[in-house]
Parts: sequence; structure tokens; C-alpha cells
Amino acid sequence: MSPAIHPVAEPPTFAIPTVMKYKIPKVTEFNHAYEEVVALELEYKNIKFSVKPNLVVDLILSPQDHNTAKILSEVTNLNGKTINIIPLDPEEKTTRMVLLRYPLELPVEVIIKHPNVTKAERCVTSQDKTQTRQVLVDIKGTVPEEVDLGNWWTYKLRPFVPEPLRCYKCQEFGHHQSRCHKKVRCGICSQNHKTEMCIQKHKEGATTTAKCPNCGQKHHAQRGESR
Repeated sequence: MSPAIHPVAEPPTFAIPTVMKYKIPKVTEFNHAYEEVVALELEYKNIKFSVKPNLVVDLILSPQDHNTAKILSEVTNLNGKTINIIPLDPEEKTTRMVLLRYPLELPVEVIIKHPNVTKAERCVTSQDKTQTRQVLVDIKGTVPEEVDLGNWWTYKLRPFVPEPLRCYKCQEFGHHQSRCHKKVRCGICSQNHKTEMCIQKHKEGATTTAKCPNCGQKHHAQRGESR
């Protein structure tokens, strides 16, 4: 006869505090926030945390294990005095997105009022800074497919892809002109002169032959084909 198999009891589980830092205000029932920290260490021998003052001299406690985080979340009284430990929620991650087809007539302040939007800035064209119907937004938390602005309609989002870093001296990508050691190249005709020369020719009515300094095709360097 096979021996009976009994299920192994699962160990008790505890909710793990998600707060990673705590604050002790400089004004407490103790003479100083530092004395509150000392009282914590005397009461709880195995407590482990680091302490760092902020700009207004409150003390920021960073627990180094689950037990310490649990203690800091629950303790309210020490030595007959109220202990004030304030949890600091971790800052939510924000993602930069582009909100599409937003009317030029509507201000971006309407978008900022959305609870998940922390920043909104209308996109403009690179040449003459004309406003467009695209708005650069920072979304906190999980990114939705669209943003519902209530009476102001719903707008789709797409990922924001930043412009690649381009040197305006040699026209190559990946570095800034302040760090460039290469020869000057025109971003319009690819010759060894500053781009401003061809721009001035165009203003004077002269014709220039476009040639990309990166791919050799018949377009200037500011076009996106060579990225």
C-alpha cells in the first residue's frame, strides 16, 4: 500500500509594502527628527534602513529589507510619543507619446487636465515653427491606445520617436558640431562650405543642386531618407 501523501501547508504570506521610502518631518513630538530615528533603532534591534536629509531637513528613510518596511508602515507610537512616519509613493514612470489630430483651435491645457497626462506641448514644424495638430504628451502609468478628453473628443496616441542627433558641421549623425573634427560640408549640395552659403544663394534667386552628404541622393540633409 502506498503511503498517504499529505499536502504541505503553505507558509503564511504578507502583503509586501510597495512604498520604497518614508519621511520623518523635522517637526515632531521628539526634540528632533533624529531622536525619532534613534528611538526606532532602540525599539527594533533588527531594523535596517539608510537615512538622508532632504532640502528642508526632513529625514528620508530607505528600508533595506521587507521587515523594516513593514515596521515603518505600521509603527505609530514610541516611548509614549506619537511617531509620524509618512510613506512616499514611488514616482510613476512616464512615457512620451504623440497625441494625433488635435484641433489647432483647442488649447493644450485641455489635455493637461486629463489625470494621466503630466505634460503637453504642441508640436511645431522645424522650419518656420508653425503649429501642427500633433501634441507631445507625457503619460504616467500604463499607456492607453487613445486619450478620452470627454466633451473635447477622443484622440489616438502613437510612440514618440526623437529626431536623431545630427552634426550641422559635417552633416553626419551621432555627434554634435561642438565635438566635430571633420571638414565642413554643406547640408544642401554636399560641397565643402557652410550650409548658409547655399541658403543665401537660394534667397538671391540662384539655383543649387541638392545632394545629400550622407546617401548621395538628390535631396538635402534635413530630409528624413538618410536616417
